[in-house]
Amino acid sequence: MQVGNAAPGPSPQPPHRPGRPATPPVHTAAWRLIVLIIEDNASEAAFFSRVLASMCSEILAAATGAQGLALAIARQPHLILLDLKLPDGWGMHFLARLRSAGVLARVLIVSGYVTDEVKEHARKLGALGVLDKPLLVEDLVEAVSKALTADGPLGRTWAAELEGSPVERWASMVVKTLETPHDPRIREGVARSAGITLNRMKTTCTAVAIPAHDTRDLARVLGTLVWARRLECTLESLLDIGDERTLEHLIERSGLRGRTSTATVREFLDRQQFVPQDNVAFTLLRQALLGEPEPRPH
Repeated sequence: MQVGNAAPGPSPQPPHRPGRPATPPVHTAAWRLIVLIIEDNASEAAFFSRVLASMCSEILAAATGAQGLALAIARQPHLILLDLKLPDGWGMHFLARLRSAGVLARVLIVSGYVTDEVKEHARKLGALGVLDKPLLVEDLVEAVSKALTADGPLGRTWAAELEGSPVERWASMVVKTLETPHDPRIREGVARSAGITLNRMKTTCTAVAIPAHDTRDLARVLGTLVWARRLECTLESLLDIGDERTLEHLIERSGLRGRTSTATVREFLDRQQFVPQDNVAFTLLRQALLGEPEPRPH
């Protein structure tokens, strides 16, 4: 359920294309900071909501892991506060499922059952931190502020400058575009999002045998898919394309024809035709976005 909304700012209209009905106005990313609280204790959830109300545009809440998973997949929030002890299972299990489903939110574990083992497991699954209950207001605000300002949507090694092998640089470059609230129509847009020069982008793409223009198209459709789910609008309404032919070409290669309003990150990665599925750089990107495999039940 949705428990609160801060008043958003002005809503610019997405570009209108001839022959297509005008799209209702949507809020830009700068005004749509979404937080999901997965907590079965009503008083705790209300406390988190009160504290965070002034820090975000929308607060979503779920009392079970299953409800939280469904909301996270549907809306792709920026931040998730996740309790460990939930009525329908262990919170860490749902964290693994969130990553496996391609939910790119930053995650903070909030629990009264924190151990060193829990902290290590959470770190491996990409959580940014583990907070002990009960929480003071200032501790919650500080932790959330750090999580929301951390570089890189996954809060992992991708937060660092582009380093390492060309494969790692390429995957990091694509990940860094996902938090950019604009459609990188040109290759310079991808390079700018990653904080590198166009020449360095081209060199990295050449090294992993993925053309720069295909890297750009992969990044722009993936990023737009994430923002479309956050804003509850269509992918087409956010892609900044002037002509219908180019838009249709991107939709065709994305593998999402007929699914652009409901497709998940996993579906896009499974179906996309921008880069070869067996390319080692794309494989690393999948690992970064989808996380570790879901643990098998014993």
